[in-house]
Amino acid sequence: MNIAKASAEDLEAALSLLGLLDTVSGGYYPSDPDSDCENDPLRFDEDDRAHLDQLWKRLKRCLDMSPGFQGRVIFGGVTMMDPRNRIIDEHADVLKLHPRLLEAAAASAEERPSALQSWTDGPPPVRDDGGLVIVELAADAKVDGQEHFSLPIIASRWSSKMKTTGSAHRIDYESVVRHIDIAG
Repeated sequence: MNIAKASAEDLEAALSLLGLLDTVSGGYYPSDPDSDCENDPLRFDEDDRAHLDQLWKRLKRCLDMSPGFQGRVIFGGVTMMDPRNRIIDEHADVLKLHPRLLEAAAASAEERPSALQSWTDGPPPVRDDGGLVIVELAADAKVDGQEHFSLPIIASRWSSKMKTTGSAHRIDYESVVRHIDIAG
């Protein structure tokens, strides 16, 4: 799955939406936070048209803060939580890095060999499961027709192409000079 990374504005909009939903699910009226109106009711009445209009007004304000944020925030979380990507420890009760990443960080800090694989020459094996890989492209390779500035790129693997994780640009397997498989 390739989606854009949630921005600070996306996260702010998501938190605003969460606050609104918590308010209403707790039975409280969704007052306008920018208003000093002391005449607003305390409790939310789902049968009152004026209350529903106010709820829609607040909901629309959240959605307009950063259009499309809900997809970027939710699917970003889904991608991080997907056990195939081995980013989050699927056995922990809290958000915790995958043990392999913790081991790699510890190895790096101690200047001993990392648990992550080293560079392997050539393109990664073709897979169709979205598994993550770090790739280094040939100097003349293009990413959707654009320069890649010789920087390593994190991509997910799909049957005929790889896609960058940040903005879903397509990468040909043939343009990969070397790779590190980071998702098994």
